Amino acid sequence: MTCSDVFSSVWTNYFSLCGTVETFAFPPVLKRIYTSYDNRMGISSRVTSGDRVNCNWEMMTVPSGTTDFKFCIHGRTKTSSGTIRPLDMSTGETRWCRFFIEAPSNQRVQMTCSSINLGNSPTSYMRMRGQDIIAQPPIVNQIYTTNEHYLDFDSRITNPDWFECKWTFV
Repeated sequence: MTCSDVFSSVWTNYFSLCGTVETFAFPPVLKRIYTSYDNRMGISSRVTSGDRVNCNWEMMTVPSGTTDFKFCIHGRTKTSSGTIRPLDMSTGETRWCRFFIEAPSNQRVQMTCSSINLGNSPTSYMRMRGQDIIAQPPIVNQIYTTNEHYLDFDSRITNPDWFECKWTFV
């Protein structure tokens, strides 16, 4: 979903997108593409006469066999191995997103990041969680293994922050 116009005439009115990969879409940034975390997205709003909202959406599917995932576009996967890296962002843009990897219940997720550069903003961060926080931030080339069958990866990044992380099931 993307919105080309969101205007509230009264400060108590609001329009937000719910169920997005991006943690905060309140209000949505104009012309930014938001994708759903699962297979649905909701809208929460309070609007009155004089308010404007113009948003469009389209359905998309993650192609079968995908192993190259884009942070802030893809939200979750059960793929046994792959790579996650940020999408191309405009200068000064900040995004706070998450990515969830789920292994079969008898396996664990193992992840390592070959490149991490979060030095462009004091608010940039990266965190990996299984049942507990595994790394915040991760160390380059360190191998992290979850204590559960899932890994919840979230980060707040600003252009030109960069990371490239790979996972596999063990």
